[in-house]
Amino acid sequence: MQRPLATVIIPVRNYERYIAASIESVLAQCFKDWELIVVNDASTDNTGEIAERYAEGERVRVIHNERNLGQFPAHNRGAELARGKYLKFFHGDDIMYPHCLEMMVTLMEAFPDAGLGISYNPWPWVAPHLFSPLEAWRAHVAGQTGMFSEGPSGTIFRADAFHRTGRFAEKYHTGDSEMSLRVAMEYPVLLLPHGLWWYRIHGEQVRTYVSLDTHIAEGMMWMKCLLSDRRNPLPKNENVGAQQRLIRDSCRVVLNRLRRGRARAAWSIWKSCRPPIRNMGTALSRCRASSPIPVEARANWSVFPGKPSAAPSSIFHLPSPHASPLVSVLIPAYNAEAQLPDAIESVLAQRFTDWELIIVDDASTDRTFDVAMTYVGDRRVRVVRNQKRLGKWSNHNHCAELARGRFLKFLHADDLLYPLCLQAMLQHATSDARERALVLSVPSPLPAGTRLSYGEALRHEFFLSPILIHSPSALLVSVEAFRALGGFRPDFAFCERHLQIRAAQYGSVVLADEGLVFFRRLHRWGIEHEEKYPLGVCEGMTWFEQLLLDGTSPLTETEKRHISFRLRYGVVWRVWKLLHTGRIALLRNTLKANGIRLKDLLCGLGKIPTGHAAIGEALVQNKTATIID
Repeated sequence: MQRPLATVIIPVRNYERYIAASIESVLAQCFKDWELIVVNDASTDNTGEIAERYAEGERVRVIHNERNLGQFPAHNRGAELARGKYLKFFHGDDIMYPHCLEMMVTLMEAFPDAGLGISYNPWPWVAPHLFSPLEAWRAHVAGQTGMFSEGPSGTIFRADAFHRTGRFAEKYHTGDSEMSLRVAMEYPVLLLPHGLWWYRIHGEQVRTYVSLDTHIAEGMMWMKCLLSDRRNPLPKNENVGAQQRLIRDSCRVVLNRLRRGRARAAWSIWKSCRPPIRNMGTALSRCRASSPIPVEARANWSVFPGKPSAAPSSIFHLPSPHASPLVSVLIPAYNAEAQLPDAIESVLAQRFTDWELIIVDDASTDRTFDVAMTYVGDRRVRVVRNQKRLGKWSNHNHCAELARGRFLKFLHADDLLYPLCLQAMLQHATSDARERALVLSVPSPLPAGTRLSYGEALRHEFFLSPILIHSPSALLVSVEAFRALGGFRPDFAFCERHLQIRAAQYGSVVLADEGLVFFRRLHRWGIEHEEKYPLGVCEGMTWFEQLLLDGTSPLTETEKRHISFRLRYGVVWRVWKLLHTGRIALLRNTLKANGIRLKDLLCGLGKIPTGHAAIGEALVQNKTATIID
């Protein structure tokens, strides 16, 4: 049999509830040049029998260990049997999205020097980005991005680099991070788009029966060894700084454990790092966290899989000037001449091609309009200039008025779309006969494709993680829903959240893959939102409480009490911050604008409701039960 390009290795033990879904996610990959090796590490349940159902000659093999070797010894055994050029380790409880292998392997082939690829989002770098060993270590240690903490499911190794570096260290529970850093000592590291897989959180994971103290002690132990390794690419002064930060962090953790009366845990962590007492004072006084290395966000779209190779005009032809594309991509721009070309190029690089692009320049005072006009040679691109400035959200509404598509995809001029963005979001929006009102590419403990009713969306928002507060660049909304709701309300401080909650009320919400959009996060965000945020918090409390009192609300009385408390607590916290910074005028104007009396606010807090986490956990269990065999 011909050698496959990639080998997927799933080491598994006692995951009979999850292994079928994990294997089937590999079988459903768009990329087909792979082999799958499942290493059953002496499971005591039906994991082995379930895996055997999928065995298929040399393409899908199931290896049974006679005794339990442990987590990373099982990884290494799978690597010994692998024949692929690339090794893709994957946990038996996680799920690959269909484009995962295609994206990883294609980009690794485009960067043949890379020994390791990591699916992660360490701002300000935009994927694909090739780090030299020194840059990778700086990004992880000095920049403190945590890039090498993604775990095996988020990484792909070049097989030669994996074996030459020495495989996983079998004595650590955190051997995945240690292995990645060892590879990064000798090989460049490729940053891949994030959101290619779904990390399942449940009560049977290794981290649930291995204590956090053990993870911390092991991490400090091998980090100390790696910093003292002669192959470490960091210059001497940066290496010394990293060691001082390690001493500082270990001292902080030890003191924290001692304050909690956990002397044994404190000793275990202290022993793992063994900071020299004579140098502790120097380390604690001089060590300061380094800021991330400034890097301009640039993307090389030509290396992505599925990139159109011909000119856009020859790929897509409008049958008539009045033809309606499926989606309208809308870029409301103001003084964005530096960032706008990257945003437009990211749209032109989309794998899905049935779109139109509308750029509306809101009377910019720079060359934004001239930059946009250089792209009108593509028949799908229209550029409009406002005679006078409408303002940010009114310009969004103006964009929507010009759209001809069934769906609207807003894109801020300083953000980027990865090439699979439109294809993936539209697949979720049109997955059955009923179109979704809103598709969100946001972080969530639920997998992509999960459909949320209005009540479920509110529970996710307040009891899991906020999803209805993100930038319009993260959402795809149907034209029908947008126009029925009246678009954005410029009189609201956080009108983007206002629209998303009303859209969830209008129709169902579906979650898309997290890593479809790159947010540039310009430094002026904090300045622009300094005045807006207190007003938005107070405004949101007033509007939400009216929403909760609505007789059509799907929430229970207990859930309403939880949400009301959180809203009021958020306002009290904001009030305290304004008082603490002496900004009395802004506080007075904010409360007055929303008709809020401070006395009524404090009296309305009442007793802290209990059982908050249980509501979120119940939602996760209910929505993930359908993907467990």
